[in-house]
Amino acid sequence: MSQFDETRHSRAGGNLVFSRCSGSPLSRGRQKLRHYPWIVRIDNPPIPRVIQAWDLGDSESAVLAWAYPHPGTEAIIDDLAGRRCAAALGIPVRGTFGLVLTAKGRGRITKARAVIERLRQAGMYLSALVMNQALTLVGEWGT
Repeated sequence: MSQFDETRHSRAGGNLVFSRCSGSPLSRGRQKLRHYPWIVRIDNPPIPRVIQAWDLGDSESAVLAWAYPHPGTEAIIDDLAGRRCAAALGIPVRGTFGLVLTAKGRGRITKARAVIERLRQAGMYLSALVMNQALTLVGEWGT
């Protein structure tokens, strides 16, 4: 059985696609997103050969398979190989960290640092230097 469980997307301000794997420590936080009306669950798409050729994980493949035929969709992918595939296919991509910073910049969350710290505790790799430099950009240096 595949580790891949579902793909969700948002139509708020453009499409946004990400996946949730049941084995991922980050999946617990993503489960909370079920309560937002702008997030809709979609079926797992068939994976086009052009994406299969990259030999990505199930989650990255499913995200890109959905985004590929939907122009204007931004894929949320942290995996480097998945990001490279997205770039080769012309799919805009953002990582989880970028998504948190965007949420802070748009006033959807009050403190990006707290969210990022929880993601790091759950297993997301992000150096303190990069985190602090980025948080400075959203007005959270030293908070």
